[in-house]
Order: sequence, then structure tokens, then C-alpha cells
Amino acid sequence: MKEIENSDELELKSKPPKFLLVLLILTWCNTGLAIISSLYTLMMGKPSVEEIKQSKVELATSMNQMTEMKMHYFATLMQKIQYLTDAMYANFIGFHLVSFSVAAIGCVAAFFMFQGKRLGFHVYIVYSLVYLSQTYLFVNPAFVPTEMLVINAFFAFIFILMYSRNLTFMKK
Repeated sequence: MKEIENSDELELKSKPPKFLLVLLILTWCNTGLAIISSLYTLMMGKPSVEEIKQSKVELATSMNQMTEMKMHYFATLMQKIQYLTDAMYANFIGFHLVSFSVAAIGCVAAFFMFQGKRLGFHVYIVYSLVYLSQTYLFVNPAFVPTEMLVINAFFAFIFILMYSRNLTFMKK
């Protein structure tokens, strides 16, 4: 009889907490979309020169309208986004391969945590830091919108804190 109770206790302890399952699903949604997006973009290839010119004209028109309406902050933000886009097109394959690789690391880290491996938490921290800095491989830091970094850092920090709440489950 005691053996049955012990096996039930072991089964209950080996099950991941529901909160960890929710975090895993959220992380997999984010990383899965990044992986699919990178693969799809790589398969579709770089846009043609005409398409790039057309998008630049549309963005320039929007920036001029913002400036006329005295919305200089948004015009500057759009200009930085244009620099990001230009850098992405200049390093098209490298940019998307790095994005794919970083997302895959995050996906694996979440899976390790779900299995109860503490290594997954440490890999997730590394993933978060690399995710925050991957843009700087291709773009001058002066042209990266601070807002983008702050928002991404905020969510990375929140997820690290939420995953840390499950460290007691992660024994190995």
C-alpha cells in the first residue's frame, strides 16, 4: 500500500506546475512565430529593388506628414525603423538566420525547464540577453530605437522572473 502512495507522490512531484506550462506555451508561441517568420522570409527571399524603393517612398511620405503635424518624435522613430529595415535588407540571410537561431535557443530552453532541468533557466537567461542584443550585430546602436530595447528588456525581465518562480520544480 505504501508503494502505491509513494509512486503517486513521485508522479505528482514530477508533473510540471500549471504556471510553468502556461509560460512554456507563451514562450513557444513567441519563439514559434519567430522561427516560422524567419523561415518563411528566407524562403520568400529578399524583396525586389522596386518593392524596397516603394516602401521607402511610403515611409518618407509618412515621415513628412508627421513632421508637418509637428510629431517629430514619431518621425524620428520612423527614420530609425527605416535604418533598421535597410540594415536587415543589406544582411538579409544573416539577419534571418540569427533570428531563427536565437528563437530556437529560446524554444529549447523552455523545453528544458518544462522537463525540470535547471539548465533550461540559465539558457533562457542567455537567450533573453542574446535576443536583446541580436539587432546590434547588424545595426549601429545609434539607429536602434530605445523604445524597442526597453520594451523587449521589460518583457524578458518579466518572463525571467516568472520562470524563476518555478525553480523549485527544476531540480537537475
